Amino acid sequence: PTPRPSSGSQRGVSQTFPSFSSPFSLNVSLDSSAMLYTRHLDELDSEAGASDPDFTQLRALLMHASVHIPEVTYANMIQGEAERALITRRCGDPPGVIRWEQRASGVFYEKFTLRNFPYDLQRLTVAVRMNSKYDDKRGRYAVHRVPPRVVREIQLAEWKLYEAEGEVTADEKGKPMYKVHMLLWRRHEYFTVSVMGLMGLLSTAAIGAYSVERELLAERSSIVLTLLLTVIAFKFVIGDSLPKVPYMTTLDIYNYACFVFLIAIFAGHCVVTEVPEGMRDSLDLIMYVVAIASWAFFNVYQAVVVYTYLREIQLTLEEGHLSEVKPPPVRQSNGVEGTESSVCHVPISLSALTSRAVARRRKRAANETESYL
Repeated sequence: PTPRPSSGSQRGVSQTFPSFSSPFSLNVSLDSSAMLYTRHLDELDSEAGASDPDFTQLRALLMHASVHIPEVTYANMIQGEAERALITRRCGDPPGVIRWEQRASGVFYEKFTLRNFPYDLQRLTVAVRMNSKYDDKRGRYAVHRVPPRVVREIQLAEWKLYEAEGEVTADEKGKPMYKVHMLLWRRHEYFTVSVMGLMGLLSTAAIGAYSVERELLAERSSIVLTLLLTVIAFKFVIGDSLPKVPYMTTLDIYNYACFVFLIAIFAGHCVVTEVPEGMRDSLDLIMYVVAIASWAFFNVYQAVVVYTYLREIQLTLEEGHLSEVKPPPVRQSNGVEGTESSVCHVPISLSALTSRAVARRRKRAANETESYL
């Protein structure tokens, strides 16, 4: 069998459980020497000039008796269901070849690595396995001839989806497997601007507390603690959209760095009031300069690390000749390709549709009457 999976765009990637949901279509080409007899049946049927029920029944029985469909299972499917398979034979296929197609939709298990969240690159896999002893006895194996493809009509809002790749392998028991790998690169703009950017601005505003007189500790502390409570509340608000993992992600590191920076500024204000009077002005100035320099250095270092990581991913994708899956262009009425938003929808009234349907029905009735006469 030659599997050709066609995976639709992933409906969702779970942040709490290592899984993703996706529709999946599997097309298999089967070779059978007994199917060559159906070619002679077709020739006899065409010479007869009409469809003979006996020939049709004989062809169906021959196809059913001569071909054993492989027992295909989805190895990493957690839950879902597969539709009833369709067995067809196309006119352009060589003699002895039939097509077996099955569509499935479910939740597939996948282990994610979210340490670089929200700049992570995930690899989704759908594993198809032939799980029958009859297939083992016949020595069947998967052949990677036609590359898998991803449906382009549906796009993901949070991910960049790249072309799929096929792999022929076997499980630990030696049973044939065909794996489809799909790369997803998260669109990080929302988390970078709306989460990390806002947290950084709130933390930077705490430096403004040094503009208040050194003796007014209550006013300085009020500014810093208010910002600290705001950052904590914002952390709880966005908590549902963040992954629940037992390790620190890139976003978590930046958020906790904001907490540490605010607490350090508050502690600095308290320390200044405890030193001798002659050292307070100089110590307050030193802490002000250190706060600006350390916070600026951390943000620049974080930006350089993230940019380097994103650049490495981009170069890796280019070296692997993997292109992003984009929706197909929509052809307008004037023959020019455009996007879906540029298509002009012409409204059609119900009366116009009804009149056209009535006209077609009358024409069909007239043709049937004429052929009968």
